[in-house]
Amino acid sequence: MESYLIKNIKIDSFFTKPVFLDDRFVLLSPEMQMDLKTIQALNEWGFHSVLSEGTPSDAYFSGGATESDSSSETVVDREHIEQAEQFYKTLYKYTRRILFNATGSEFNFAKLAQWIQEPINVIRNNKRYILRIITAPRDEEDPATRHTVQTTILTVIIGLYIKLPNHKLIELAICALLHEIGMLKLSPQHYICMRQDTPPSDQRILVAHPIMGYSILLKAGFPVNICMGVLEHHERENGSGYPKRLVGDAICQYAKIISLACHYVSTAVEQPDVLNSHEVIVDILKNKENLFDISIVRALVSSLSLYPIGSYVLLSSGRKAQVINSYRDNLGAPVVQIFGERSADGRNKIINTASSEISIARPLTQDEISQLPQLTRDVDFV
Repeated sequence: MESYLIKNIKIDSFFTKPVFLDDRFVLLSPEMQMDLKTIQALNEWGFHSVLSEGTPSDAYFSGGATESDSSSETVVDREHIEQAEQFYKTLYKYTRRILFNATGSEFNFAKLAQWIQEPINVIRNNKRYILRIITAPRDEEDPATRHTVQTTILTVIIGLYIKLPNHKLIELAICALLHEIGMLKLSPQHYICMRQDTPPSDQRILVAHPIMGYSILLKAGFPVNICMGVLEHHERENGSGYPKRLVGDAICQYAKIISLACHYVSTAVEQPDVLNSHEVIVDILKNKENLFDISIVRALVSSLSLYPIGSYVLLSSGRKAQVINSYRDNLGAPVVQIFGERSADGRNKIINTASSEISIARPLTQDEISQLPQLTRDVDFV
């Protein structure tokens, strides 16, 4: 990759390929401008240069992508996907039982700690398959339970990336599983409108739910680390969170991880019509208001990639594809399954965009995704 001095980069210019801070951390994707705020932030962070395989340009270079038809293909790796789906359903049912039976015999730390070890191992060994199925529409599910399950999966993935020791990984997973338990004291309407504009009176009720969760877990004898993670999961690095408006290192690590995982699920998964997953990742990377711990941001982005696994993209060849895997050394160039093309052995064609002339032009819009035929989610790639 070429090194570019920041002082020589024209404000509001584009790069034809992703821009990196170092050999692993993606700063900008090709459709993002190197605007004044980004340059100022880089200077404040002490960076003097960036890396890219592309070149600066005054206009966004799309790679000449055009629309093309796509069709669903035969399944190849159905077993892995079906196992991921079954895992999700099992985790969903267990989580719902725990959340709505907080006084039951299963609601204690020892039993949860024993049970959660298997889901952690499943996520560790099947991350890319699980990431592909958690974004599927699940309108029939209880919103609170669905949110909890998806947040727990992402939280564990981040914990694995930062190499937490096993006992802390167990605590973190339990903390994520129970982080919204205080919401059970509120009506379903409060949960649904939690991330929308609500009257001040309702906001006061919502702000109280981490305190309620903390109280429930403390009375049930859960470790203080887990109780504090639940209490602080709505705190933000800049002090704008609640309930205590904590800043930076005053926020516990579990809360920082769950905070970011929760935010990603709330935006990329639950509100795809507002921002697609790629746009959410870009927004998180910018971290304009310093909401999240930068080390946790790096862990999330490195785990999901710039184009998250499971997302749909338009390639520079004009074909549509699904992201099925990624590599930490090139987060802007994932492995994709191309719809409408097959390899010589008759399987869905898979390419690693990092070693191909074909690149990602942009994410597909929700309208484009809805117009695709039933897409296979089963791919044979190791």
